[in-house]
Amino acid sequence: MACDHGNRQIVEIDLNTKKFTPLSTHWNQLRFSSPNDICQHQRGDYFFTDPPYGLPNRERDTLNREITANGVYRLDRSGKTTQIITDLTRPNGIALSTKQDRLYVAISDHKYPFIMEYPLNNKLDIGKGRVFVDFRLKFPSEPMAADGIKVHSDGYIFAAAGNGIIILNSDGELLGRIKLGIATANCSFGGDGYLYITASDKLLRVPLQKI
Repeated sequence: MACDHGNRQIVEIDLNTKKFTPLSTHWNQLRFSSPNDICQHQRGDYFFTDPPYGLPNRERDTLNREITANGVYRLDRSGKTTQIITDLTRPNGIALSTKQDRLYVAISDHKYPFIMEYPLNNKLDIGKGRVFVDFRLKFPSEPMAADGIKVHSDGYIFAAAGNGIIILNSDGELLGRIKLGIATANCSFGGDGYLYITASDKLLRVPLQKI
């Protein structure tokens, strides 16, 4: 499963044939702007963000943009897509807590550089969101906002932000940083004990240590 950003859809990719099969292309018969990041709940449902980054004129694109909100969506196991969040300026990275009962959404907006947290009930409906991390308060001398985010099996949140990776605990407290010196977009945990990082024109990896 992946966000096909340029073609404005959610797709399933056959790793052998490289064939893309569209699974969600519209909400309420309106075409997505440019799905950006996605995560899967253990029940099988997917959550994804749809900011305007892929449109020629982004928020100001009146020719191609069909959905006003920069939304967050849930694609359930039956194939139904539901818009669940509509009030974020630039939703980007998205991840679930280790217990699958909280949804994190990164906002890549230097006016509102937050990671939001939303509770999930047993039906996977979201509750009222709160600011989990405000990067203006954490890093007052370093303007930055989170892009991709991932949650480790131990509960730690890894956020690509600025020129590196920010590591937080489940209470939003800063534990450490991996400074790379170049713009950092995303990260992912490999099954080999490494954290893989996309930064500018580079793919990097860092061995993970037990905290």
